[in-house]
Amino acid sequence: MWRAYLKVIAAKAPQALHVLDRFHITMHLKQAVDQVRRAETGWLRGQPVAEKLKHMRWKLLRRGNRVRGQAKRRLWAQLRTKLATGRAWMLKETFQDFWRYRSLNWAAVFLDV
Repeated sequence: MWRAYLKVIAAKAPQALHVLDRFHITMHLKQAVDQVRRAETGWLRGQPVAEKLKHMRWKLLRRGNRVRGQAKRRLWAQLRTKLATGRAWMLKETFQDFWRYRSLNWAAVFLDV
């Protein structure tokens, strides 16, 4: 993933295939959710709805099935507000279904949708 590393690989092994693994794809999805949350917090600063995003960072970055109790209630309440952060989190969670596919064809269909 490091740019210098990718340049060396491209120079020394141009036929090599760059494959992203589950860990790195999940990391990028989490970074995207956090960027949306930060941007939205900035846009909504001073508005009452901005309070719903306070103290939500780690709840949004965890997998949905790992959030429990009061944190889960706050997360679902935040999703009902129709904020972009909730949509980004839902897309991250939806992508978890991708890892269950055993057929290349069905995985391709999932990515095309």
